[in-house]
Amino acid sequence: MPGGHAAVMVPFWPSRESRHPMPALPQSADHAPRQSAPTGLRRFVPAAMLLLVAAFHAWDGVSGVASLFAGDASRSGLAAGLSTVYLAARPVLAVAAIGLVLLGRSYEAIVALGTIQIMSWLAGIPSLGRDGFDLRNAFAAMETVLFHVVFPLAAACAVALGARSQRLGLAALLVALLVALPVVYAAVSVVGFTISVIKYGF
Repeated sequence: MPGGHAAVMVPFWPSRESRHPMPALPQSADHAPRQSAPTGLRRFVPAAMLLLVAAFHAWDGVSGVASLFAGDASRSGLAAGLSTVYLAARPVLAVAAIGLVLLGRSYEAIVALGTIQIMSWLAGIPSLGRDGFDLRNAFAAMETVLFHVVFPLAAACAVALGARSQRLGLAALLVALLVALPVVYAAVSVVGFTISVIKYGF
C-alpha cells in the first residue's frame, strides 16, 4: 500500500512443513545424556561408610596375619590353603580400599571390600562340605542361611555394582551391612546366652 506498511500475507492453508513436521532424529550414543555422578552428601556418606568398613577389616585383619606366623602344622589341605589366602589378602585389600576411597575411587573400593567377603565365604566352604548345613533348630538354620547364602549373594551384588559403577549408595550399604550384621549377631548371641545363664543357670 502506498504510504503505509507492506501487508504480510498469511496463507490460509498450512505449509507442507507444518502439516508434516520432520520427526526428531534419535540421538546417538555419543550425544545421549549421561547419568551424573553422585555429588555432595550422596558421595560423602557412602565414602564414609566405606572408610569405616575398610578400617575395620584392616584392624581386624592384623590378628589374622599374626596367626599365619604361628605355624599351626595341624592345618593342611584345601581348607588351610583357602584360609591362608584369605587371612593374607584381607588387610592388603582393606588398605587398598582406604587408599581408593581417599582418591575418590569409591567404586573400586567396593570391589575390593566385596572381594574380602567372598574370600571369607570361600574359606568356609570346606568345613561346610564336611559338616553340612546346621539345621538342628530354627536359630542354627537362620545362621547357616545368613552366613552361607545371603552374605555371599550380597557381596556378589556389591562387587557387580562396583565393577559397573552403578548405585554407589546401595553398593556401599551392602558392604557396610556385611560387616555390621555379624557384629550385631554376635552381640545378640552373647546377650541371649547371658540372659539364659542368669535365668536358668548352667
